[in-house]
Amino acid sequence: MIQIPPKELVPVALGAFRGAIETDGTMLETQRETINAIATMFGGTRVDVSDATALEPDAVAMQVSDPAFRQQLIQAMVVMAFFEHPPSRERSARIDAYAKALDVDEKSVRVIHDYAENHMKRMVIDSYRETAVVEWEKAFIKEEGLSTVVKNVLGTFHKGEAPELAKKFVALEHCPPGSLGRKFWEMYSSRKWPFPGQDGGVPEAITVHDWVHILSGYEPNMIGEIQVNAFMAAGSSKPTGFSTMVLALGLYEAGAFKIPNIPQSEGHVMEEPNAPAALADAIRRGIATNEDILEGIDHWALKDESVVELRKRFHIIEKDEPTPTVDVGL
Repeated sequence: MIQIPPKELVPVALGAFRGAIETDGTMLETQRETINAIATMFGGTRVDVSDATALEPDAVAMQVSDPAFRQQLIQAMVVMAFFEHPPSRERSARIDAYAKALDVDEKSVRVIHDYAENHMKRMVIDSYRETAVVEWEKAFIKEEGLSTVVKNVLGTFHKGEAPELAKKFVALEHCPPGSLGRKFWEMYSSRKWPFPGQDGGVPEAITVHDWVHILSGYEPNMIGEIQVNAFMAAGSSKPTGFSTMVLALGLYEAGAFKIPNIPQSEGHVMEEPNAPAALADAIRRGIATNEDILEGIDHWALKDESVVELRKRFHIIEKDEPTPTVDVGL
């Protein structure tokens, strides 16, 4: 879970970002706007990273002792690096230097190395291996049987179907109006997406985060995917939470690889108007939750419950975006 740092550490963080990101003396406007939006959200007053003094890795290590905040700094550097397409090798090396100085073993740093070196296949593997997808598939095999899971995966490539699995998802239509399950069904049906188990349907493990789209209210479009993954990462105490965010950045911000039946992005999503503020607000909302909305609750057990009431229960607060986005949960 992302921690709000003490206000006195905000300038240190800003100095660390300048030192890591401005390897050639410049910072992309998207990077600057995003850092400013998140730092302002943390500090409560308007700040500008351009006013901070760049700090070298050892200087940051001397001032930041909390292991959790150290890791948070490195993760934020990785996010910022994704906004450059691709990041320079020097940028990648600088982030690695900060990780070593802060004694942080952050797996996502390896993904940035892959990206900088143009190793896209390895980037996909390194992105996926740290997410919860593999564990979810193991759980589905235990619950539904290996045959069903295999048929579901084959169906993604239009080579099979898993009717019993599809039946479970189709039945969500009969959940009460306004409920989590009914809103899930509406999100798929309104977009004419096949359900898992149907021809062309995504693997069931991919749908786990779709429940969070409903609970958080983020639309499954390019910026909405960045937002929902930031929301999930901010509210998760597990390393897999941030790993899922890294995967989303590779898909939608970098446009570096493609997953079957997932819309292909050309990248540069964070260059859209007000995207940095939208990302910062998603982090704010994720921090406010009282449960890990991705991995800490049983979505299927809650399918008949009202989305409005579930948001109250899990303290999912209202959006505060400069450009309001569609709420798929209402």
